[in-house]
Amino acid sequence: MKDFFTKNLAIKLTSLFLALFLWAVVNGQRVEVRQISVPLALPELSDSLMYVQHPGDLVLVTFRAPAARLFWFRVFPPKLEPSFEMRITDQVQTIALSDDFLDLPRQFQGSIVAFSPAIINLQISEVAERELPVTVVLGRGPDAPWQMVGEPVVVPDHVLARGPVERVGFLRGRQARTVPMDLQGREGWVSMEVMLEHPDPQITLIPDRVIVEIQLLAPPAEEEDGSNLD
Repeated sequence: MKDFFTKNLAIKLTSLFLALFLWAVVNGQRVEVRQISVPLALPELSDSLMYVQHPGDLVLVTFRAPAARLFWFRVFPPKLEPSFEMRITDQVQTIALSDDFLDLPRQFQGSIVAFSPAIINLQISEVAERELPVTVVLGRGPDAPWQMVGEPVVVPDHVLARGPVERVGFLRGRQARTVPMDLQGREGWVSMEVMLEHPDPQITLIPDRVIVEIQLLAPPAEEEDGSNLD
C-alpha cells in the first residue's frame, strides 16, 4: 500500500499539478453573468451646498465576463462616478447611467449588461439655517398623587435647523417638538434626555435631542383629626 503512494511520486505530483492547472484555465474562461453592488461616488459639496435628491450609496450593476476577469473586482472594486452639472437649480437633474461612468480595473474584459436603477435623480440646493424654540410634548402623566410643578426646563431651549433653503423657509414660526415624554411611574425631580421630532427628513436638527427637567411634587397628606366628640 505504501509503494502505491510513493512509487513514481514525481510523475503523480506533476500530473496532479497539470490537472489543477487545466481546471483553473478552463474554469477561468467560463463566461458568467454576475450582479455586483457598485458604490456611487458623488462629488463632495462645500458646506454651503447639499444634495436634495440623493439616489443612495449603491447601484446594482450586471456584468458579463469570464470568471477570471470578474475576479479582479475583489482586488480593485469598481466605482460609479456619474457626470452632471454642479450647480444650484430648482429642477431635478435626471442622469441615465452608462458604461462611461464606471471606473473599472484595467484587467477587466467583459460587458455591462444593466444598471439598477438605470436612471438617478440629483438636485443641489443652497443650505440655510434657522433657530427653533423647543416645545416639550407630554405623554402619560405622573401617578397620583404626584403633580407637575411649574413649567419644564429645557436645555438647550433652542436648536438649529439646517437643510435646503426652500425647506428651511417653511419653518418660519415653527417649533421643534420633543417626542411625547412619559412621566408615569416617576417621582420627585425628573431629568430625561428626549429626542426631537424631525419636521422634514431633509432637515437636520442640531442637536437632535435635549435635556428636559421636570419637578413632581405630592401634596402633603391631610392630618387625621384625633379629637373625640362627646
